Amino acid sequence: MQLRRRKDFFPKRLVDIFCFLFIAILFPIVSLFDIIVVLPAVHSPQTLTYKFIFALSIFLVYNIMANLFATMTVDTSVNAININTKVPPSSTEEDWFKCSYCNKLAPPRSYHCKVCTTCIIKRDHHCVFTGCCIGHCNIRFFALFLFYLFIGSLISFCYLNYYMFELNGDTFLRKLSFYKMTFPILLFSALVISTVLLIYHGIPILKGGTSFERRLNYPYSNGLYNNFKDIFGKRMYLAWISPFISSELLDNGVSVLTNKPNQRPSRKRSRSRRKSYL
Repeated sequence: MQLRRRKDFFPKRLVDIFCFLFIAILFPIVSLFDIIVVLPAVHSPQTLTYKFIFALSIFLVYNIMANLFATMTVDTSVNAININTKVPPSSTEEDWFKCSYCNKLAPPRSYHCKVCTTCIIKRDHHCVFTGCCIGHCNIRFFALFLFYLFIGSLISFCYLNYYMFELNGDTFLRKLSFYKMTFPILLFSALVISTVLLIYHGIPILKGGTSFERRLNYPYSNGLYNNFKDIFGKRMYLAWISPFISSELLDNGVSVLTNKPNQRPSRKRSRSRRKSYL
């Protein structure tokens, strides 16, 4: 399946814009401070440890930002596929339905997003950090974004705290230097958020399902290996290196590769149960 690019990918809601700018602007600034100021103070530039951490930091910053923008720009709505060529002869038996909001025929496991104003293939949730929905086509990039954000926040938080309180404790522990605590506080916030989101959204990824399918015990699971391959594509062994590495998905998100569940998650019940905006 060839991925399609969204035409208007910049976040529209105020909360989406704020959360996106928090990651897109603040995280690179903190990362540059760690690489330029903190790292040389902790490790000598001539050591192998310094070179390894430096290369790892560049890799993490690159993948965090690249996967963030890849998540935003890849279209995972029903507009990304040619519906007319995908509808089975007996669409009602295959759980296809006509959306009452956008008045379009939608495949199984799809849900309408009022923010994106369209139905999303295998919709998981609407993410405030990307300003778009996470679904079949862009969940690979979202998963890697969360994973690298967690690793990057953890390393950066540890190094920054060691630099401030162990190497320069006399300076940063003064009351007049409270404003200098901004970076550790923000990094701690990013670490907590990324940890919670990684656990919360990582479980459906491992189970081969979506957040909507939690109460059905993930009926579409094909086993851990196949679940990963379904998300990261045929070249999943290379997909983690960069979002620009092509890894064709196994299906278009319309075909159901396992037995159908006895009950399809209701769109109405799912909205009333929780508003998934993270």
